[in-house]
Amino acid sequence: MVLYRRIRLLITSMFFPRLVLLFSIVISVISCVGIVASALARIIMRFCLYEYVEKALREASDIASIQVVVATGGEPTLFPKHLELLIKTAADFGFVTRLVTNAWWARTLEAARRYVKRWRELGLEELNISFDDFHLEYLRLFGSEENVVNAARAAVEEGLRTVVAVTRTRETKIDASYVRKLLGDLAEEVMIVDDFISPTSRASGLFEEAEENLPLFGGCARAGSEISIHPNGDVVFCCGHIITDPASAWFTRVGNITREHLWDVVDRIQRNVLIWYIRSIGPHVLVKKFFNEEEEVKHICHACHLLATKYWKELETRGKEWVINDLKKEVKGLHVRVLAK
Repeated sequence: MVLYRRIRLLITSMFFPRLVLLFSIVISVISCVGIVASALARIIMRFCLYEYVEKALREASDIASIQVVVATGGEPTLFPKHLELLIKTAADFGFVTRLVTNAWWARTLEAARRYVKRWRELGLEELNISFDDFHLEYLRLFGSEENVVNAARAAVEEGLRTVVAVTRTRETKIDASYVRKLLGDLAEEVMIVDDFISPTSRASGLFEEAEENLPLFGGCARAGSEISIHPNGDVVFCCGHIITDPASAWFTRVGNITREHLWDVVDRIQRNVLIWYIRSIGPHVLVKKFFNEEEEVKHICHACHLLATKYWKELETRGKEWVINDLKKEVKGLHVRVLAK
């Protein structure tokens, strides 16, 4: 049975999910309303015990499509022993390694070089710096926006892929062009990505500042391929804005790594019709097409939040067969039979 499951995952993972791991091993003292940089797939862990970090990496190595391990937060650099274990173990397994950080530790260029050199020696390959109006307020407690420049310069010098990720609203000052000016000569060597907030959880009060209504097309590529593991071991099927939202986080839970093998969770994700719908067609389509076409959906994560809260009872009443039937109509050639097993 174990061999069967392993072979099945090796085959099916070639098309879905395409996994990259994201471990969030700490809760940050710096607030974040939320971008997660684009990747194939991720698994998040917060305050995980050493054995669970190692267990997840070992089990992930059995799944052929998993390629990248990302340490994020919160702020993982606040717990250096956990972070170093994660980077070293992931690198030893042959994963690409990425660190997401707010750069509080880079007050001077010399300090930044010391940190980055150590992580590079352990096997780190990419540094992803979170920087925007929301982070800057707290970053000033440890320096200034120059921290971002120092961290980026140290990473480029060490040959790391370097990214600055910005979360913005229509009212914020910091965007991609702001970051390019800040980085100066480094801008050509650093990837800059930005995203609008999802008005959920801590950002729920920013609804009017969020992006305009989403167009009625496009699935969520992260659903089912960006997997998160929480401090208590709960595994969720994405790494989006709602995974820590008190009202809607439950919607994304699919298993628990302390009680089961990772490939069992991945297998369950592959058979979940709602995840397929969110991935292939989009949660905002589900909201507008079947529940309320006038609903104002600001972000694809906001759509999942609405499904988990405002429209869950109606969705549950309609049932799985209804979702499967609509999937068959919308996505030609989709192997829907596996979803019913």
